[in-house]
Amino acid sequence: MLQAENMSLVSEINGEDQPWKLKVKIIRLWKQTFSNNPHVVSSIDMVLIDEQGSRIQATVKHKLIPKFAALLEEGGIRVISNFGVGENKGRFLLTRHPCKINFYPNTSVRLSNDWAGPDQSIHLLSFDDILTKNFESVYSFDVIGEVVHCQDTKVMTTKGKERRVKNLQLQNHYPGKHSHSPMVGQQDIQTNKVQTTCRMGKCRQLSAKILD
Repeated sequence: MLQAENMSLVSEINGEDQPWKLKVKIIRLWKQTFSNNPHVVSSIDMVLIDEQGSRIQATVKHKLIPKFAALLEEGGIRVISNFGVGENKGRFLLTRHPCKINFYPNTSVRLSNDWAGPDQSIHLLSFDDILTKNFESVYSFDVIGEVVHCQDTKVMTTKGKERRVKNLQLQNHYPGKHSHSPMVGQQDIQTNKVQTTCRMGKCRQLSAKILD
């Protein structure tokens, strides 16, 4: 623990009942909706990074959204304390941290402008790694390339649940290799023709193949 500032490090967070207090930047923020009512937000989810560059996911459940929504924004620096810690588990994980932060009714969120850490934290994969499936599919990652084709979003229904699918073709900075990626869920894609960064954190599935 950083005694001088009485702050914890993200890397120190574990399942023990401790008075954790973090200073973090919100590098990703998005809203989940109920599967049976897509117009109602079920949770606010975030990826947080501390000044050491360590990342952890945090969630605000439906009942607490009115209390915290106005205090949370992507890119904001916040001091957060009195939160719960749970296991970070599931089919698709946005960070490699074993734990996940859960907001409680008494969680404290304080704004801050004091920041000496990185502005972003990305985990880049090369096209070769994607095309040869040389990655752990349970974890999210980032990829940089040129968007050479973007299909319309399709709505698919599986077991009564709707999901949105958008197919993209990304081209590397040297000719001959493309990645064909079905992006499922909300998209956050910058379609700059010079350099395109696809935030894979909101993807639920990725497949890749070489296209002619």
